[in-house]
Amino acid sequence: MIKKITFCLLVFGFLQAQIPKQSLVLGNKAYEKGEYTDAQQHYFGASADSTWRAKASFNQGNAAYRAGNFAQAQKDFAKAAQEASHKAEKAKAYYNLGNAYFQEKKYKESLEAYTASLKAQPLSDSTRYNYNMVKQLLQNQDKNQDKNKDKNQDKDKNQDQKEQDKKEQDQQNQDKDQKEQDKQNQKEDKQNPQNQSADKDKQDQKQQQTQAGMSKEDVENLLKAFEAQNQKVQQDVQKKQGATKKTTQNDKDW
Repeated sequence: MIKKITFCLLVFGFLQAQIPKQSLVLGNKAYEKGEYTDAQQHYFGASADSTWRAKASFNQGNAAYRAGNFAQAQKDFAKAAQEASHKAEKAKAYYNLGNAYFQEKKYKESLEAYTASLKAQPLSDSTRYNYNMVKQLLQNQDKNQDKNKDKNQDKDKNQDQKEQDKKEQDQQNQDKDQKEQDKQNQKEDKQNPQNQSADKDKQDQKQQQTQAGMSKEDVENLLKAFEAQNQKVQQDVQKKQGATKKTTQNDKDW
């Protein structure tokens, strides 16, 4: 009874070991047929065994890449690179990882993946070619960003200058309008004699009051006082003349 149990366990273990390998084979067949979704499922089953995990993850990444699922391909290739035990396998995984990043225009990440691939396999011409191409793209991208930055700065500077010029022009127009208004007012004053006469009379009256220092009423009172004083002087003169006549007559009679 114990021998039978042991035998069953051995058979079960043998079958369990064969399942990941069979999944890997089925995945390869589906991949060759262009059935990339089915291939990914088979490769995922094969990756459950650590023995086949690196190869299954690498193939799963290829299937995802062919299906256009670049985000999933990036995960699979990164996993394959970590699980790879040989430099050649690691270099291939990083190379394909760089391609997957490149498809999504993640040039910085792509360059890092190609760099890791070259560290594992420095003599790979295809990896070096891709590395140089992506590096050039990043340099051009930086130049374009700097150029756009300078262009935006010049644009802002020109906008500020335009606003300053507009302010100065508005001020000049305002000064010009004020001068024209003053000129129009002077012209209207010249064309209206009544206003000039009234203004002149007021000015003359004010000037006379200022020079005389007295009002019209004060002048009349002064004239009245002058006349009264004049009458008094005339009366005094007449009295003196009358007295002289008397004296002369008395002297003559005497």
